[in-house]
Amino acid sequence: MNRRAFSLIELMIVIVIFGISLMFIVPKMVEKYTENSPVKKQFEEVIQKAYNKALSSNKGIFVQGVKGGNTLSFDNETYKIDEITSFNSAKINNQLQSGLNFYFGVYPDGFVDTFEIVTSNNVKIISDSLNMKVNIVE
Repeated sequence: MNRRAFSLIELMIVIVIFGISLMFIVPKMVEKYTENSPVKKQFEEVIQKAYNKALSSNKGIFVQGVKGGNTLSFDNETYKIDEITSFNSAKINNQLQSGLNFYFGVYPDGFVDTFEIVTSNNVKIISDSLNMKVNIVE
């Protein structure tokens, strides 16, 4: 028998191996590129500072944002989020916040309120409550 081509089974095995490889590679690539986001870094710095304050005072700290602005503040300190023009909407603990101000809590137990903040350039900032991190969805 003269074989000049791959059989269907051989091609399917290669496709399965390729698919399994992608299953591990793609999430790492996405994480690598979103980890470098300045918005993510600045939000996590604010959360960490609020957490340190919550630990020292042994009570929750509420971080305030203002729709139409690009700053977060707590304890008479203000932090500008440079890459954002303004916050458009905020959902805290699955409740859409009405009015201009929104607040999310950072607690000494090591967690932050669940929030989803949408910016004027349609970037979503979503909290990872138990890890005190944020995810950026563009």
